[in-house]
Formats: sequence, C-alpha cells, structure tokens
Amino acid sequence: MKAEDIIATVLLSLDSCKGNVAQFKQMVLRSEYSPMRGNFSRTLVWKVCLITDSLDIKTWESKLGDTRVVWHELSTRADLVVPWHRLPSDSTFYIDKFRTPVKRNPSTMKMGKTNLTRVSCDSDPLSLSRSPSPGPKLRFSDEDVDLLSTIIVDIDRLFPGVPFFNSEGSIKYKRMLIHLLYVWSKCNSNVGYKQGFHEVMGLILVNLYRESVEVPLDKVTGNDRKILSMYNRKYLAHDVFTCFNRFVVEGGIIGSYYESEPALWQAIDKFNVQLMKVDQVIHYHLISKLKLESQLWIIRFFRLLLLREVGELATASSVWDRMIAAKSLGASLPDLINFMVISLLIQVKTQLVVGDFSESLSLLLHYPIEQRTSPPHSRYEFVHNLISDGYTLYQVRDDDLALYETGNKLNAKHNPDLKITMSYGSSSPKNDQLQFEKTRLEMRLKKKAQAMTKPQ
Repeated sequence: MKAEDIIATVLLSLDSCKGNVAQFKQMVLRSEYSPMRGNFSRTLVWKVCLITDSLDIKTWESKLGDTRVVWHELSTRADLVVPWHRLPSDSTFYIDKFRTPVKRNPSTMKMGKTNLTRVSCDSDPLSLSRSPSPGPKLRFSDEDVDLLSTIIVDIDRLFPGVPFFNSEGSIKYKRMLIHLLYVWSKCNSNVGYKQGFHEVMGLILVNLYRESVEVPLDKVTGNDRKILSMYNRKYLAHDVFTCFNRFVVEGGIIGSYYESEPALWQAIDKFNVQLMKVDQVIHYHLISKLKLESQLWIIRFFRLLLLREVGELATASSVWDRMIAAKSLGASLPDLINFMVISLLIQVKTQLVVGDFSESLSLLLHYPIEQRTSPPHSRYEFVHNLISDGYTLYQVRDDDLALYETGNKLNAKHNPDLKITMSYGSSSPKNDQLQFEKTRLEMRLKKKAQAMTKPQ
C-alpha cells in the first residue's frame, strides 16, 4: 500500500465506527469490517486491538513508542545477542565476524521504563543502565547455539508456498524472525522455544509487512505522520514482537498449550467435556466407541490457532482478525478455540460418524477445508460462520442446557439431513446408542454401495 492509500483507508475506517474503539472491535468480530467490505486494514485491526486500544490518532505515536522501546532494549542487550558467527560457515545465516549491538535512541520512541507483560528475564529487560558493549571474547553456551540452530531448521521450511519467505530477498526477514524468536525464547526460559512459534510469529510478520511503508518523516506532519507511525516499516520487528506477546502470551495460548504438559492435558480434557455438552453424538462416536483420543489430533489445532486447518494463509489471517478482536473484548482464546474446533467437527459430522478409527483420524489430521473455501469468495462466508458458531457457543459456555440447544441449532444448519441424535440428560442412554449404531450401519452400507457404483 502507498502512504496516501493508507491514510485514506484509516480515515474511512475510523469514520465507519465514529471513532468508537469498542464498536470497531465488534464490527471486526461480526465481519462488518473485513476484507470483503472494502477500506480494510489488517494492520489497523491488529495494532488497535493488541497495542493502542484506541482510535484516537493523537495517542498512537506515544502508545506505539511505549511498546517499541521494549524490543529496542532487548535487541541491544549483551546477553541476548544472537551468535550468528557460531553457525557452520556454510549456513545461509552465518556471519563471519562477531558484531556487537549498537544502541540507538529512535526519535519516535518514548525511552522510559515500560513493563513487558509475562516476558521474564533474569534482569530487567527495560533497564536503561548501559552495560559495556560485549567484546569479541563474549562467550556463548552450546545451548545458545543449539537454540539458534533449532529455530533456523524451522524457519528454513516455513510456509514453502509463500513468496515472502521463499524469494531472493526473503533472507532479511527470515533473519528478523529468527532474531525475534531467539530473543523471546531466551527471555522466557521457563517455556523456551517450541515448534509452532515460528508459524504463529511468521504469520504475524507477513501480515504486518504487507501494509508497512517507509515513512519519510521529513515530509510528513500532523495527523498523517501519526497515522503512518502505525505502518512504519522501521519498527516492523518491534510491533511483531509486541503483537506476538499480546496475542498468544496474554491471550493464554502459551500458558494453556505450550508451557507445560499438565496444562496441555488439562486443556484437552476441558475440550472433551465441552464437546460432550455440545454434541453427544460426536463425543460418543470418537471417544467412547472408536477410542480415538483427542490428543492424537487436536494439539496442532490448539498450538497453531487453527492456522493449518483453515487452509490458505489468507483464510487463517481472516480467522485471526476475529480472534484478536474477541481477545481484545475480553474473550478467553483457549475457550473460544475449543468451540471453534467443535464447529469444525459439526461441519464434517456426517463423514465422522460413518468412519472407522483410521478414516476418522485421517479426516481430523487432514481437515477437508478446500471443500468449504472454494471458490475463493466462499472463504469469507466460512470464516464468518466459524467465528459466529464458536462465539455463540462461547457466550453460553457456563450453561449446559444452552450448549446442548445451541449444538442442535448448529447441527440443523450444517447437517439438515443427518438424523442421528442423542437426548440431553437422557434416562435411557443405551437406547440412544442402539439407535445411533443402527443409523450409522445404514449410512456405512449406503456409502459402500455408492462407492461400488461410482464410475472408475
């Protein structure tokens, strides 16, 4: 986007919600502000919801500066220097000479002490006391080099079909992403680096880059300068770091899915309970009948925030727009993701209930998203329905009867011809199960007959 296009888009976006940030977030959540509506800016959505929490243009430079100083200070910390020079000499990212970080004081940053929520270090990451720059004798542990090498392995295979990470000039941004992940992992030693972080942060980076611009500060003044401060490519790394923290750290993704095995198991158990409350048929078939434990397939759904399951990055980004808005409005992302996954299961319920163990597991590991997002214009309808279904369930999450009734409504919408049901609080669950088995057997026989008569 050009600078003048960005300014026009932002002003039209603010006018559409009369400058009311709560209304803006609701418009995003309801798909009233989306790529299908025109005058849409993903950078505006993500940075308003995750950083500024305000549509008052006059406050943007200050609020962005408060967070940008965090990455500035961390990236110049002697103990967080990336040991590029310790990589094998034939590595794409090898640097033959050790480079010490240079501390700068960007004019648009507010160089004061700022809190970085949930990011912990042994010493204050924002302390402005100047320690001596590391000399060439600075030692790096084998663990530091192993961490860097592990991140590079993942970055080298990141989004193979996306030109941004696989073109001649992509090494600059791959190096940026490696740097961000290395510093974050060092600062959060209780979590460390986990596979999956590279995809989450990578999607944030590619989306913020697409709308970023070089801002000629000597030629831009007034509100135009304040608007463009949000899109300034000079601070791309700073804002990616902040958005990652606000989205997945403060949003509970790290704590629920990455930080510890007990927390992950607890999240899976909670999903199973919520699935049973919303759709007893799917729960019975997968868990009670097939013994297909949720941990065999759901961890990727959780950790990558449905990034793989919803297909192309454009679709995933549209899903994240709504999730980010919901998080900013106070929703618990782990709970919302649970209900979105349940919606995905309901949409393939017919295929699930006629499948055996291997067929059902294959379906869950390779969710048939292409059938739901092709042609391309149907992608946004799918996103809207997925978020709407998930958020509707989320709003009644503490009412078991309401969850059951909402589940029935979703089944009527997505599976109008499927006649398998189980009653809420049934006094004769065995009768329900027998009826399920009878109907399922009929469906499997019908499926086999159709396969035999299908032209080869």
